Amino acid sequence: MYPFHIDAAGKWDFYRVNDAFFDKAEQMVAMARQYGMTSALVVLWANYVPDTLFSKGKASHVMPFDAVRPY
Repeated sequence: MYPFHIDAAGKWDFYRVNDAFFDKAEQMVAMARQYGMTSALVVLWANYVPDTLFSKGKASHVMPFDAVRPY
């Protein structure tokens, strides 16, 4: 399961969030809390940010700047 839907070219469509992914994430955080664990949220990994060292590995996962705010 991925955080975004896949487009016709097989790449993530950063303009179409996969709600089922985030619903599952919420359930997992709730389960962790039941076991006394504390979850930490990472808003955006460096590999999604254009022109970083980390983004060079998988160009199809680089998020366009105009998709960041809605995300």
